[in-house]
Amino acid sequence: MDLPYLTPDFPGITGTLKARPQDFFVQEIPLYEPSGQGEHVYAEIQKVGLTTFDAITRISKALNVSPRGIGYAGMKDAQAVTRQTFSIFGTSPEKVMALKIPGITIGWAIPHVNKLRLGHLKANRFAIRLRDVNPTDVVKLQPVLKTIQQRGLPNYFGEQRFGRFQVRGGARYIKERWEPTGGAGFNFTNRFGIDCGLFSTSANLERRRHLAIAFSLRFMAKNP
Repeated sequence: MDLPYLTPDFPGITGTLKARPQDFFVQEIPLYEPSGQGEHVYAEIQKVGLTTFDAITRISKALNVSPRGIGYAGMKDAQAVTRQTFSIFGTSPEKVMALKIPGITIGWAIPHVNKLRLGHLKANRFAIRLRDVNPTDVVKLQPVLKTIQQRGLPNYFGEQRFGRFQVRGGARYIKERWEPTGGAGFNFTNRFGIDCGLFSTSANLERRRHLAIAFSLRFMAKNP
């Protein structure tokens, strides 16, 4: 898949990305802080070499709770060190903090009133290590970094973000399960039973697209 470069006028450098999970670090910046009261336990999870769904499965089994009761704001890379917040229903902060699961570390656990939902995050912070770089090429990075500071980084969706199989499978699933109703509206016709009237206006097109992608990826994760 060919994607446009942000800095096509500058010479590139050689190097190796994601040689190991520790080379790619992602930290979720929450949209709000837990209140300290409520039936859901918010917990900061650091995982290594695991998908978000893998982490949910392991945590639900360790706590003997339903995976449906675990909420998350977004999916994070598997081949990386990632920190994100989960909400867990049916447990206590003490039980969450006592978890000992390979590949998962608990940073903190605080009660809150509502389940964490997709999109309940402010941003993601990244730290990326590029290995095998020629030391003399460092000078080439100065104009590239200046451009990034001025324009920011492109946020590509598609194969670069989700993987080739997931994009094609998700597109096919969405096409089969969503029926146009005219204009920008859609009816969600499958077993999830979601009322998508809230997503029927053109102003909510981007929000509806994210919902469709999220459900298609969740479906494929459960039905490989």
